[in-house]
Order: sequence, then structure tokens, then C-alpha cells
Amino acid sequence: MSGIFSISRFRMATDGPGISTLIGFSGCPLNCQYCPNPICHDDCSHWPDYSARELIDFVRRDELYMRMTGGGIVFGGGEPLGQEYFIEECALYSQKTLPDIPLRIETSLQTSIENVQELLPYISSWIIDIKDLNPDIYYRYTHGQMDLMWNNLMYLVQHAPYGQDSIWVRVPRIPGYNTNRDIQKSVRRLQPYVKHIEVFSYRKLPEKKEGTTE
Repeated sequence: MSGIFSISRFRMATDGPGISTLIGFSGCPLNCQYCPNPICHDDCSHWPDYSARELIDFVRRDELYMRMTGGGIVFGGGEPLGQEYFIEECALYSQKTLPDIPLRIETSLQTSIENVQELLPYISSWIIDIKDLNPDIYYRYTHGQMDLMWNNLMYLVQHAPYGQDSIWVRVPRIPGYNTNRDIQKSVRRLQPYVKHIEVFSYRKLPEKKEGTTE
């Protein structure tokens, strides 16, 4: 199964330049408290099952907007790098039907180096949410290993076909986990390797009141 839980159209300058379509894949190795897409952890058996051809043909309806604005197709999630072979199929079909439309990935880089290597020839932009570069903060917030993300990031810095211009790193301010000083440390560590660094804030979701269902 393709494991796609959403296709979000007409996203303006939120996933790189221009108007883009974001394809959300299920599955994620992390367990972040402020996950924007907790549905990615749900059972995907009831979601529509697309072939690579069906998915790209669906996305093609917005080709004009992408071409006029410099937008593209964005694979996100969840963690799309767990679906590397399906994305590769999409990329190969896209080369035939949507030539010159950029393919982008939004990822935590919590994956094997082999998965990164598999998609390296096809992806024009890597948009990476690094959480925090303090290993303790990273683990407390994600229950994942920061070193895995960092090693994959360094591989991209060295091997991405478009170099540093293709790597966009997001450094979030995470309520209850990191401070402005932590963020500054992360940014300073990134600056020798990455040109495009965005600092932003996660919004803490309101807690449910007892007895409510919404």
C-alpha cells in the first residue's frame, strides 16, 4: 500500500517556493509531543491506495500553478523516507509527465543512509526539521537518536546534487523542551554546513478538558 493519508493542494510558499502539493505518508519512527500529523501513526489500511502513476496523474491537475510560481511536488508525512521505493517510482513517472517540476521532501532524516541515497538523484530540495542538536533534548522530545539525523544531514551536505542550495533546515522552538539559548547553539552548529536555516515556533496544542470528545 502507498500509505498516503493526505494530499494537500495549493500550499503557497510553505514547502519551498511557489504553489506546491504536499503528499502526506503514514508511518514515522519518532514520537513527538507536538506532532502536526498524529494521524500518520494510525492504521492506514482504510486509506486510499494509489499507484505511482495514479498519484502523479492526480497531482498533474495543478501543473499550471506549479509552473507559473516555481512550486513543486512535496513528499512529507509522517516520514516519507520509509517509502523510498514508491517515491522513486513517482519520480520516474514524473520525469515523463511533469518534466522540470521540482520534487521536494520534508523529512526528519530518521532513516537509513541507503534510503537517502536511493532518492538523492531525484530530489531538488530537502526540507529538514532537526528538532534540536542537543542529544538529550532531541531524545526527550522524539525518543529518537540525534546522531542518525546528523549523519544523514552531513551526507546530504556532501552529496546532494544541488549542494547547500538544496538543503533547508528548520529549527523549532519547542515549548517545555528547548530554550532560545539551545536554539542559538543549534544554529551556530549548522551555519558552517547549511545556508538556509529557519527558526520557528511549535504551537502547544490545548489540552482536552475532562469529559469532552473534541
